[in-house]
Amino acid sequence: MQALRSSSDLAVFVRTTRQKKRWTQAELGARAGLAEKHVNRIENGASEPRISSVIALLAALGHDLRAQEISPGSSGPQSVEDIF
Repeated sequence: MQALRSSSDLAVFVRTTRQKKRWTQAELGARAGLAEKHVNRIENGASEPRISSVIALLAALGHDLRAQEISPGSSGPQSVEDIF
């Protein structure tokens, strides 16, 4: 499982997963119910997508959104401020 903690993490994940499936941005957009232009902007970090768009993209790519507790002592961020 890959942790996505920023819009740039999301952008890389969506782009690389789409490319592994050999889909165009238009194909991913059609599967997710989003315009190709919107997929492009998300993949290039030019857009802060709504959570509904994130969920639609992940579902189209065969993934889901999960909230997992960060254990104390892990190297991950400990607060929202640490993420940004």
